[in-house]
Amino acid sequence: MLESGGTSPDERKDGWLNRLVGMLPKSRGEAIAFAPTIPLALRGQLEVTSYAPSVLPAGRD
Repeated sequence: MLESGGTSPDERKDGWLNRLVGMLPKSRGEAIAFAPTIPLALRGQLEVTSYAPSVLPAGRD
């Protein structure tokens, strides 16, 4: 319920942050999740990208 912003479990399938991004001016209408997957708070109608740094070791010279 915290991530969806609903009043009961499973009431909403989208997140409150995704809805908020939709209300921002178009110049700021992009969102990114710094995680391997997009959390429920950012899921919804608007497209969201994600970024997670690689855990692979650095390559040899």
